[in-house]
Amino acid sequence: MKTGYDQFFKKAQKVAAEKKTAPPRRDFTAKDNKLLIEELRRRVQPKKTKRKRRPISWKMAGISILGLIVTVLGLWKIDDIEKL
Repeated sequence: MKTGYDQFFKKAQKVAAEKKTAPPRRDFTAKDNKLLIEELRRRVQPKKTKRKRRPISWKMAGISILGLIVTVLGLWKIDDIEKL
């Protein structure tokens, strides 16, 4: 009795045997190399347009300042806080 596992690999071997190998890559000429280099340079260059930054939310800024004030007051009055 043949299992699905054996059947799968036998079919895969048949397909692999029937496939033709890919043709070898052609060698680039000096002209092709220059064009390729120019194209790669264009791709690598950083984009000249700057991304627009989102403004900082006033809620986030307010909460950060409030947290900073609470921290400073806590460090300033640390002895009173420890007595509690």
